[in-house]
Amino acid sequence: MLQQRTAFRRCLPVRWALLTFLTCVAHSPAAESPSPSANTANDLRIHIDQAGVRRQEIRTNLVGDFYLPPMTERVPGIILLGGSDGEPMKERSTLLAADGYAVLNLFYFGHGSLPKEFAEVPLEYLTNAVSWLQARDGVDPARIGVIGHSRGAEAAFVMATLRPDVRAVVAVAPSSVVWPGPGASGYFHSAWSLNGKELPYVPVKFSKGVGAFLKEVTGGTQIEHRPLFEDALKNKRAVENATIHVEKIRAAILLISGKDDRVWPSAPMAERIVARLREHRHAFTYRHLSYDNAGHSFGLPNQPRTNDATGTFKMGGTPAGNAAAAADSWKAMLEFLETEL
Repeated sequence: MLQQRTAFRRCLPVRWALLTFLTCVAHSPAAESPSPSANTANDLRIHIDQAGVRRQEIRTNLVGDFYLPPMTERVPGIILLGGSDGEPMKERSTLLAADGYAVLNLFYFGHGSLPKEFAEVPLEYLTNAVSWLQARDGVDPARIGVIGHSRGAEAAFVMATLRPDVRAVVAVAPSSVVWPGPGASGYFHSAWSLNGKELPYVPVKFSKGVGAFLKEVTGGTQIEHRPLFEDALKNKRAVENATIHVEKIRAAILLISGKDDRVWPSAPMAERIVARLREHRHAFTYRHLSYDNAGHSFGLPNQPRTNDATGTFKMGGTPAGNAAAAADSWKAMLEFLETEL
């Protein structure tokens, strides 16, 4: 049995909001695939922060924010994918750029020309973003990594199965299967499509979720989504059809999860990924870091933690547990990227 390699050289809020599924509207047209050609002055606005990191707002058929470190030599490139809230990940992007990486915080719905709703996102859009990043001045095209959080981790995995030139994948609060995204008029479809066809996905019994949602809201308690996903994972046929073929990824993989994730069972799903990699004798580094008393989103190191007990949605973990996981996982991620890129 192939042993996991764990040696590294030195020393990332996501929500699946049930309310989104209750209020979703019709799809926008599918986004075009980005071209790797250079942007014109009308395509971007440039900002420079105090650390010398330059941020370019990319608003072409590719939509995102591009962060460049204050360096002159070629640097590794990272595609950063957020979760189902669709929000930019500005602080993480800036920190990674300040550490010497060119970071494309890629948006895949809800911004600019992209579909307004998170459903049937073309994988061609994601895979072509790799080519876009490789073509940037100052980026080493042979050193490309992907970091995904929650649904972004799902996206990172399916994208990396199609791009053998991706060298490193970091998956935070990951999924081992493809899940649905919100569709039009209350219907649900796969979150991702390829060649115009939906990827197989594990259906979720949202009718049960609606009842729980109404009961919990009227009762004044927090909403917890994890039981919905745990129930869905009992559908063995759907799970088999929707399992992400991580064994096709030609890259090192770092999995990060909280054992008290109350959004979905990211730690058990990460273990399924590890088991699949082991079964297929994955030839690259793979490692799973799972933290006690940590939830779906740890936050960043040395940042004050909000009280998760007062939020509408249960994210999981304790303030101390999430803070410890944030510090340790960030350090481990930088070591992993340093080694693999």
